[in-house]
This record gives sequence, structure tokens and C-alpha cells, in this order.
Amino acid sequence: MAAAEGAPGVGEAAARPGKRRRLGEAAAPAAPSGALQDAPGAAAGAAEVGAGEAALTEAAAWILQRGGTVDGVRVEEAGAAGRRLVAARDLPAGFTFMRVPESCVLSVDACAAVPHGQSMQQLFRLVVPEEVVEEDLRAEGAASQPLPMATRRAALYAALMLGPAAGGGEALAGLLGQLQRREAAATTPFVWPGDATAGQAAWRDVPRPIAEEWRGFLGSLSAEYAELFPALCEAFPASFPVERCTWEAWLRAHSTYTSRAFPRQPGSCSADGVLLPLLDMLNHDSASANVEWRGAGLTERSGARTTRAVAAGEELVYSYGCKGNAELILGYSGLWLRRMGQPARARKGGG
Repeated sequence: MAAAEGAPGVGEAAARPGKRRRLGEAAAPAAPSGALQDAPGAAAGAAEVGAGEAALTEAAAWILQRGGTVDGVRVEEAGAAGRRLVAARDLPAGFTFMRVPESCVLSVDACAAVPHGQSMQQLFRLVVPEEVVEEDLRAEGAASQPLPMATRRAALYAALMLGPAAGGGEALAGLLGQLQRREAAATTPFVWPGDATAGQAAWRDVPRPIAEEWRGFLGSLSAEYAELFPALCEAFPASFPVERCTWEAWLRAHSTYTSRAFPRQPGSCSADGVLLPLLDMLNHDSASANVEWRGAGLTERSGARTTRAVAAGEELVYSYGCKGNAELILGYSGLWLRRMGQPARARKGGG
């Protein structure tokens, strides 16, 4: 998974309880209408087994309604450690258990194209981070500049802040609603209480160089937030209500993105990842990964598939790639590095 620059969080993962709740497989979709619907029986199932199955049912039904596939997986509660995807039955090697339609992908391009993104582009030029640096260098000595710049990712952060109100049709609103209901789980250092030097328990074991790196990223986030707000709230009060465009909401959006983003396609050179329903519950373990991500879309060569046989009840695990301790600590929530410098097991935003 693509870790954004300035990713978030380390807190010691709570020990997993010995007995975990088993949650059901994805149900068949409801009648394919334009509205986001639960699969048949979802309300009763959710009442019996809790939020985990409700999240699975909602996301799976939504994907299935749009032509995608979800098969052979379930969500398992792991207490304070969050949720994880496990095999609901024995899965053979090379089995594609999920395909995600492009319409179910939340990307910077999609967010820039919808009403709130178009409003942002009336006041700002949305560029990739590298362009900000290059244009700043070219601007030295220039008499005037066109519109001020903001990163393209800011449009995605704004969509996460606004939720379904961001506009863009039912598909985008549905995914934003799911993410908004789960954003509290993205507990990265950017949403921890206090400062890295304040001595809170969450920060106690974070190495000082990494805490300093966090502080630098936080400064960049603060500068961009101050550029965007309150300017957008004043220019477009209906689209950017002040109560939704807070500093805390901006940090939660950043944490949600950095702890959950995948590359849209494997091997992509883009600095920006995408957010995907359900698949973002995959956890990371480079040594025992058993899942391969082959990109968004509905072709035979896309989707998430097993790289070896996976037994029923076994966790489905993905490798985020070769990343250093700082990137893992700052980029993924629920991560605890028991021995710095050793391969780490990272958890996504808690499900």
C-alpha cells in the first residue's frame, strides 16, 4: 500500500483476545438500484454480531451492486487491535476473492472532478507535491503568480472531511459515508493527543528522530491547511461549512488516507494512492503475505488474489512493500515495532 508522505501513527497494538467473533461471508447484493443498500438480512445480522459484519455487508453489497466480486472472505473482530480479513473457507492459490470496480475507488482525480473539487480549483491550482517545489523555484524573482497552489491530495482530504456532502453522485457519496463512519479508527500520530515531546504514553517509545520527522510533516500539513481554510469556507460556505473544515478534521482525513491508501495499479509511479472499500482491512506482514493486489477494475488480471493456499480462518495479509521504520510508524495506525530495525507487522486503520 502506498504510504503518503507524512503518514501517521504508532501505538502499541493491544494483545488479541483468545476468542474472536466469527463474522459471516458477504451476502448477495440487494436489487441493483442507485441507492447504497445493505444486502438482504444485513440489519438483523449486524444486530447479532456487531459493527464488523455490518461493515462487511455494507461494503460487499455495494461492490456487488456495481459488478464487482467479493467471495470467500469474512471480517474478524480482534478487540482493540481492530478488524482483519480472514478466509471464510479454504481458498486455493491464485483465487481472486475480490475485484473492485473503478466506480468504487476514491482517488484524487475523482475528488478533483466533483463539485467540491471544482470549487477548490477556482481558488487554487491542484498539483502534485513535486510541482509545488519546482514552481516555487521557478517563481523566485517572478513579479506575479497565478492562483496559489495546493496539492491534488487536498481535494481527497476535503472529500473525507465533508463526507457524502462532498457531492459527485451516489457512488462517491456511498464510499465517503463508509469511510467517515470508520475514520475514528485511523489513530496515527497525527491524531494522537499532545505533542511528541509532551511525554504522553502514546509517544513514550517513539524514537526521537522519528518524532522530529513527524513534527516536520505536521508543519507541512499545517501550512497547507492554513492556505485552504478559511478561504474555502468564506468563498463557498454551503460547500465548505466551517464546522466540517476544522484542523482536527484535516488531520483525521490525512490519517485515514495514509493508513489505508493502495496503489491504483501495481507498479504505478503516481505519488497518490486510492481508497478502496473492504480491502483496506488487509494487514501487512512482508514475511507471511498471502495476498497480491493486481489493481482496480473488473478484468481477469485485476483484483486481490491469494498467492498460496489459505486455510479457512487464516488471516489474509498483504505486503505494503519495503518501507523503513519511520514510514511504517508515521504511515500506518495500530503499528508497534517491537524491535526497531526488524521486519514489522503493520495494521491498517483499525477496520
